[in-house]
Amino acid sequence: MFSLTQENLADASGLTVRTIQKVESERHVPEVQTLRSLARGLGFDITVFSKPTPEQEKRQQKEVERALKKDSARAHVPHQEAQRLLFP
Repeated sequence: MFSLTQENLADASGLTVRTIQKVESERHVPEVQTLRSLARGLGFDITVFSKPTPEQEKRQQKEVERALKKDSARAHVPHQEAQRLLFP
């Protein structure tokens, strides 16, 4: 996405390469401070790492459903089939 190496991200975020490797391989659940450092190094707000609230998830699902309805009409794919594939 950003063409960053683990070394570049470690330098930008002030973390060690080993920490970056652990987080990237999902062998490590990062602390909030690690997430803050990663967000700062990537130029993101820390909220990108937050789980959406139930309300946000519902809103996102409705947006996806609207897009599916619009796209399925154009692509001649039944809406129910597209929804079944995305939301099993």
